[in-house]
Amino acid sequence: MKVDVVVVGSGAGALVAANVAAAARAEVIVVEKSGKLGGGSALSTGLVFAPDNELMRADGIDDSPAEALAYLSRLNGGIAARERLERFLETQAQSFDWLGRESSLRFRSIPHLPDFHPEFDGGKNGGRHVAAEPFDGGLLGEWADRTRRSQSLPLTYYEIEEMGGPAKVREWDFELIAERIGADVRAQGAALVAPLVVDAVRRGIEIRTDSAVERLIVRDDRVAGVELSRDGAVETIEARRSVILGTGGFEWNASMNQQFLGVPLAGPLTVPSNEGDGHRMAIRAGAGVALMHESVWSPVFHVPGEEYEGRPYWRNLASEKGRPHSILVNRGGQRFANESLNYVDLGRAFGAFDVPTYGFPNLSAFLIVDSAYKSTYPIATAMPGEGAPEWMLEAPTLDVLARELGIDAANLAATVARFNTFAATGDDEDFGRGRTSFERYYGDPANAGPNPTLGALAEPPFYAIPVELGTFGNRGGLTGTDTGQVTDIDGRPIAGLYACGNALAQTVLGRGYEGGGTLAQAMAFGFAAGRATAGKGS
Repeated sequence: MKVDVVVVGSGAGALVAANVAAAARAEVIVVEKSGKLGGGSALSTGLVFAPDNELMRADGIDDSPAEALAYLSRLNGGIAARERLERFLETQAQSFDWLGRESSLRFRSIPHLPDFHPEFDGGKNGGRHVAAEPFDGGLLGEWADRTRRSQSLPLTYYEIEEMGGPAKVREWDFELIAERIGADVRAQGAALVAPLVVDAVRRGIEIRTDSAVERLIVRDDRVAGVELSRDGAVETIEARRSVILGTGGFEWNASMNQQFLGVPLAGPLTVPSNEGDGHRMAIRAGAGVALMHESVWSPVFHVPGEEYEGRPYWRNLASEKGRPHSILVNRGGQRFANESLNYVDLGRAFGAFDVPTYGFPNLSAFLIVDSAYKSTYPIATAMPGEGAPEWMLEAPTLDVLARELGIDAANLAATVARFNTFAATGDDEDFGRGRTSFERYYGDPANAGPNPTLGALAEPPFYAIPVELGTFGNRGGLTGTDTGQVTDIDGRPIAGLYACGNALAQTVLGRGYEGGGTLAQAMAFGFAAGRATAGKGS
């Protein structure tokens, strides 16, 4: 079989690349390893970081390329040159405009969600994040059951915000939720990928699932196609112009995690098919790599018995950790970070290596809350006002709780006593919890204290759940040009090979991270790769 462009993978970046190339009259095929389309993008919140977008301007929020560049430069920490960041912002704006004109995907802004670091130069207190509008899954036709649905309720990020956020879950519109479930209305990451699948089908793009690409075909110093396994048979697809790798990260590959991350990883929050296939194939073809030690870290916890595609299903500890009447402690019974930090920065603290003990003292950790918390806020499937489930430890005193957890009781008592003084004054003198608008966003504005993230742990009984270090996907990947063309160890472009999504190193965000940043880079580089490869074989 011979086509112009072979797209490997079916996340948001890969589907954008396929649609852009097909819209430019290239003959495109999408091959997906698993039985369902959407990749990790479908399981995400669907947030996309989009500075200076038209939707935020419509909401009356000012932004500019200069401010966005200043913010990205601070996050990046010197990983990428200024010109690279400027080019990315230009490409992302172009991709956003193209999707608005040429795709079925529609976005809405999140006006009140701040940047992860609004205190940085160029940071904003809201508007830079967009989310896909709900999408009718019936439009997928025969692809409905072969396109991933979200693991979350079918509500968009902005609808959850309008309903009071996760802390007000009991006040959500459950009639609307039930109606959407019955009608197969998709939201969050599922609403991001489903329109792109519909567009791909309408454009005549051939799509194959259960097709694992195992090798890149290299001919005359050029990537000229792929070799894949399907239904027990080996097939070859030749690419006249290019192969675009959108194969995700390597977070489900224990061997690669051990080789590159340098820290024990408990639970990926992505699809189990993300095993680093694209990384390995491209490295064998001479590709360079960068940031292989980095990941989109997140504190995670597991409700026993919950699975996804036969693997343990891990939940992101997002808003729970920044609400009043809660703390995170390590095995020593001590706080070790600002709990209201974004998940990536907090995840770094989980993976901190302690030289005196030569180990990772913050793995595992525990979220500890009191009855004021338990009666007000949900934790996963444990609703406020209900009894503690089996997976949540309950104890009449902190001393008993510490003994049950196997942590230092005296340290825990001292930690809670000190934290309670901070709750009274509204100022966390140890870690600065709740000092930025982003940190306060996940607090409770109805909290009686002066800081919406702080509340004393004083009302027994007390509760605890174990918290581990997980990831939304590896940030390390193949090196590439501004168009996503993969480069070798010396920075020279490899003819016929492009990448996007987590197969491509996240050099735009560099050392830092921003919410929706993974999808922003995936879709921007997917757009650039699709456009660059459609017109010529480069």
